[in-house]
Amino acid sequence: MIYIKFDIDTLSIVMDSEGVRYSPSLDDFRIELSNIFIEFEFEFEDIYTSDGIVTYVFSGLKTERIDYSEMDDFDVSSMNLIIPLNSKVSWNLNTTSHALIAVGTGKGKTYLIYHIIHCLLIQNTELYIFDPKNTKLGTLNHINNKINCYSNSNTINSDVFKVLRYLEGEILKRSDLLSKLNISNPRNLNGVEFDYRDLKLNPIVLIIDELKSLKIGLKDARKDFEDKLLRIVMLGRQLGIFVILATQKVNVDTISSDIKVNCSALFTVGNMDSISLVQIFGSTDGVEKISRSEIGVGYLSFDGDEVIRVEYPLINDIGNFEKCTLAEKVIRLKRRKLYYQKQRHELRRLIDINLNGDCSFVTLTFREPIEDIEYANIEFNKFIKRLKYHLDKLDSAFELKYLAVNERTKKNRVHYHIVFFDFPYIKKSVFEKIWGYGFIDIRLIRENMKTKDGELVPRTNVALYVSKYFAKQYELANIDLQTGKINNDSYKKKAFFKSVNLEKVVYEKQFYSDDVLSSIMEKMKEKAVHKANYTRLIAGPEYEKFKELVPSGVSYFVLSKKDFIELFKE
Repeated sequence: MIYIKFDIDTLSIVMDSEGVRYSPSLDDFRIELSNIFIEFEFEFEDIYTSDGIVTYVFSGLKTERIDYSEMDDFDVSSMNLIIPLNSKVSWNLNTTSHALIAVGTGKGKTYLIYHIIHCLLIQNTELYIFDPKNTKLGTLNHINNKINCYSNSNTINSDVFKVLRYLEGEILKRSDLLSKLNISNPRNLNGVEFDYRDLKLNPIVLIIDELKSLKIGLKDARKDFEDKLLRIVMLGRQLGIFVILATQKVNVDTISSDIKVNCSALFTVGNMDSISLVQIFGSTDGVEKISRSEIGVGYLSFDGDEVIRVEYPLINDIGNFEKCTLAEKVIRLKRRKLYYQKQRHELRRLIDINLNGDCSFVTLTFREPIEDIEYANIEFNKFIKRLKYHLDKLDSAFELKYLAVNERTKKNRVHYHIVFFDFPYIKKSVFEKIWGYGFIDIRLIRENMKTKDGELVPRTNVALYVSKYFAKQYELANIDLQTGKINNDSYKKKAFFKSVNLEKVVYEKQFYSDDVLSSIMEKMKEKAVHKANYTRLIAGPEYEKFKELVPSGVSYFVLSKKDFIELFKE
């Protein structure tokens, strides 16, 4: 008998060792299996033998480079300062803060920094960028009002000290706020410390490209510059102030040892000489030569951990879906479906925590039979701009807060479902004029929301009701195994839109003894405005050996903020 254990990352073939007697050796049979599964991008990982049982383990879904034509697969807007570097490796600034990027010229450093900037902007980060050589980064000022880029050689020296003094002031201000918060809300019982996120403060990131060039221009002021920079990297992490330094050479003339030791995220791009590698990573272990033709390839290490090879994002057609083999398309579509299933739960939680005041559920439809989702998304973005302009005229201080998903009808027409949070009253006729493309349906979300089918949806279930629309077309998408075509082109278009000012979902894990947990759960059952039970797969007791996932029960409760605070105060 042969047992096949499969999850999204691993395929295990488990059998009695007698089962391979028709092959000269275990290794020969491993080669036969490898030849079968290589077409589906499963690579041999390891072989285990124990008590007459042999297990062949294949790792699946090769690490893929991020393709900017499919950047929506890597939505980071609610990821809490997590920056995906490829399909498996991500950089979390909140846990692995300041970064040092070392690279030669023309190897992809600028694209890596572009990618970091892109992800940070989506996550509502305030950016200060110094580009002393006045290269491509110096053109970013016009993109977003949260970007402050300095590249003018005549003023850059004074600009850098102006920004450093501003960051020092932010450190003092945020430290004072954090101290007051710690005094008024001690968490000594569970050992959790507050940080800038508890103060609802946006992160600030200072990016200095070509650090050595900047220091050369500072001349006699270099010591003052390094002192201020060191203070920021030492005190900034908990306060939401982060530093990213890029340079071609890593030595004491470029970066002081005190600053370098505080950079817990270390990146290289392209080949580096052995002396530079030792200065960056401490040794050359695990680093192999990179081909000259490989642009944007390098090595990284987080918090002194293992040095790993990584292909950083590039803005080109790498990984273009239409150029994939049929096996690649099947695997990538499956991965997308899993991604959107997870995102659906994230959206539900995002709606839950933002449902304050008077909210509205709005459906936008096109008068014409619009099936091109790319065109529809462009028109939707134009509508949001017109709506902001209209609301700004009514109240310049008002900030539009919304979350929207698109969907196709049975006739394949595109339409949109939107939740507007803390939304003022607007006449339907005015709303339709602002939309301008067809019919609008508006439902108020107060205690209950009456749907167009006459169903009464309690406010506590609105998030569940809206999230069911999300990724509906993705779940139904399938590949024709004869032609390689997908029956729905929505898989490669943006699936949802949201304003950057929504309150973010923050996760916090707490561990309790069985008796305390039982008491908490009983109280949550009484106070919960919504509750559900479901099963998920987690690593089993022999996961390391057999990569086995076992079912685990989960109890899910939604509590009001007031009840939550009262419950956990006890």
